[in-house]
Amino acid sequence: MNRERRLVAAVAFLRGCNGENLIRRYARWFGVDVVCAALELQMLGKDIDPADIDRVRAIQREKERVGRQSNERRTLPRPQEERAGELEWEFASFTDDAAGSAADNPV
Repeated sequence: MNRERRLVAAVAFLRGCNGENLIRRYARWFGVDVVCAALELQMLGKDIDPADIDRVRAIQREKERVGRQSNERRTLPRPQEERAGELEWEFASFTDDAAGSAADNPV
């Protein structure tokens, strides 16, 4: 839903809402981020404190920073020695299981 249609639908949404957690509820209901929700509520004439908008923007920037760090950690290549140890363990585990099951079940 684009902004124009959201603003039309938001009138009905606001009739059924009290003022508690309004920014977060708007964001979840319409599937937008909290910064967009705060700005659109201001467009609709709600009194949103500028400090709340600054706080919401700071939280959004922090979430983006944490997400970028997580993506960077995930894409870093692991050291070769660490991967080699994992393969040796998996192979040893597999051969031990096969040997044990053959000894337990004679044909």
